[in-house]
Amino acid sequence: MMSSGDQLLFTYGTLMIPETISIISGERCIPAFARLSGYSRFQVRNAPYPVIVPHEGGTVPGYVFSGLTEAGLKKLDEYEATLFERIRCTVAYDDGSQGEVWTYALFEKYRSSVIEEPWDAAAYLKGRLPEYIERLRQDSEQAVNS
Repeated sequence: MMSSGDQLLFTYGTLMIPETISIISGERCIPAFARLSGYSRFQVRNAPYPVIVPHEGGTVPGYVFSGLTEAGLKKLDEYEATLFERIRCTVAYDDGSQGEVWTYALFEKYRSSVIEEPWDAAAYLKGRLPEYIERLRQDSEQAVNS
């Protein structure tokens, strides 16, 4: 059962890695597989991360993380603030249930940077993830030491 401070966040790209979301939020979160209908996940020109955009008939696989507090969610907001806005959406879980959660969607003004090619999660996990995790750790350590 969700506590009153528990925030649910649907992730579909770089944040769907538990270590990534933990480093940024400072919290341990629990993932559950889910799908977001009515959107598609695409690549961004010259960027390693994907975005979701409304897309009729589209479905985006990802993970809903529970265990986030409002403070952890604010840290994620700060991290994502340049390109993304946090929005409410409804996801479907594998057991057939649905739930209202938060997710990050690209600001409309940046839609021209979207390449309508699917984001390759496997290629990202194999090639870019270790470098990304290391950069997050360094940024986190610098913030603590500042």
